[in-house]
Amino acid sequence: MLASVIVPVRNRSDQIGSAVGSLLRQTTRDLEVIVVDDASTDSTVTVAKAIADPRVTVVELEASLGPSGARNAGARLATGELIGFLDSDDAVESTWLAHLAEPFSDASVVVACCGYRVLVEGEEVRRQLRLPSLGPAFHNLRGCFQAGTFLIRRPIFEAVGGYVDHLRYGENTEMSLRLCDWAAVHDANVAAVEEALLHWNLHDRGAYSAALRADSARYTLEQHGHLLALDPLLLSNHHAIIATGAAHDRKWRAAQSHFFQAWRALPTSKRAIARLLVSLAPIWRTRQWP
Repeated sequence: MLASVIVPVRNRSDQIGSAVGSLLRQTTRDLEVIVVDDASTDSTVTVAKAIADPRVTVVELEASLGPSGARNAGARLATGELIGFLDSDDAVESTWLAHLAEPFSDASVVVACCGYRVLVEGEEVRRQLRLPSLGPAFHNLRGCFQAGTFLIRRPIFEAVGGYVDHLRYGENTEMSLRLCDWAAVHDANVAAVEEALLHWNLHDRGAYSAALRADSARYTLEQHGHLLALDPLLLSNHHAIIATGAAHDRKWRAAQSHFFQAWRALPTSKRAIARLLVSLAPIWRTRQWP
């Protein structure tokens, strides 16, 4: 069963070889790798094209689409029955594909998810083996939808609409809400592979702005509010992210409104009430959100 793995990349000439190399070292050769260069300005394309393996295709985008748009662009070119994604600064174990593809021998399985290792500057700081329930907003399915932790049947990825092109933060959460909802409606299964097969590097993942986070949370809340309402913590967190973005923009009424909604969703949270109180006090709020 052929798997297509899309690797979006922008300005990571020093890391793209490692990410793709980990895919090419799989114990099974039933894969194609589609590297989507998101309008890099360094030598990323040159490095990617120098990888001498017929399973690798390099696609160059004329303008940056962001990670979601680049993934979708690669997915449209995929020919495999299964589709997966890998971020360009991550890597996978050599048995990643074999283990993730195995559950698809069951026709009811539409997605298979695996565990992961979290690395900071090359040092492991966390290992997730047993995949937990994602909670009521995700119909209590067990899994993980960070890029590199799942394979999905390509027709199902297309049926749920793929990623939302403009989202640059929280895109995996938004897509997985739709995917889990689809699986529940169609009585389909999500398989959990209890092994840490992804090496998830966090060395530069803190660069997202409050505005990007807020935009994503707002979109997700608007589209999936009925699902988020099933999970008070998840609902509270989305309101808090929107509120924080508004606070950074000095839109205090909007910030206070969403901090209030965050507290209302989770009234026992000391953090939620503290953020609301700080947003109401001019002296405190300018110190908290300079």
